[in-house]
Amino acid sequence: ILLTFSGTILAAFAIVRERERGTLEQLMVTPVSPFGVVMGKLLPYLVLAFVQLILVLVLMTTVFGVPIHGSVPLLLGLSVVYLFSLLSLGLLVSSLAQTQMEAMQRAQLFLLPSIMLSGYIFPLSSLPAPIRVLSHLLPATHFIAISRGIIIRGASFGDLWQNVLALVAIPIVLVAGSTRAFRKTIS
Repeated sequence: ILLTFSGTILAAFAIVRERERGTLEQLMVTPVSPFGVVMGKLLPYLVLAFVQLILVLVLMTTVFGVPIHGSVPLLLGLSVVYLFSLLSLGLLVSSLAQTQMEAMQRAQLFLLPSIMLSGYIFPLSSLPAPIRVLSHLLPATHFIAISRGIIIRGASFGDLWQNVLALVAIPIVLVAGSTRAFRKTIS
C-alpha cells in the first residue's frame, strides 16, 4: 500500500509538471514519439519505487522479523511488474490533468479503492460481486495476492500466473491510454 501511494502520486505529477512549467512544448518538438516520452517519464520513477520496495523488504525482514517463505527473486521480479502498473496509472492521470492539484485529486480517486477493495483490509470474498469485479481492475488487488502467496505460503509462479497476467495487462492498457492522452495534448 505504501508503494501504491508513492508510485501513483509521483507518476501523477510527471507530465502535468512539464505542462505547468511550459516545457511540454520543448518535449513536443523533439523527435521522440509520444510513447517514448511516456516511457521516459515512467522509468526514473520505476527505479525510485524499486529502491523503496527494497527498503520495505529489508525493514520487513530485519526489523519486524517477517520471514519470506517463497522466492525473493520472484517477488522482486513481480514487484517490478506491479510498480510498472502503478506508475502507468499515475502517468495516465498526469496525461489527463491540467494542473498538479488536479492530478493529485484524480490520483486520490484510485488510492482509496486500492486500499479498501484490494483485499488488504477486507477479504475479497466479503465484497459484493459487482464490486469484486471492479476490485480486479486495480493493480493492488493482484499484487497483494502475489505478495501474500510468495511471502506467507511460498507460492511459485505457477500458483500466481493469473494475477501476473492481470498485472501485465493493466499497464499495457494504461500506457496506451497515456500515450493517446499525450497525443491529444500535443494536438
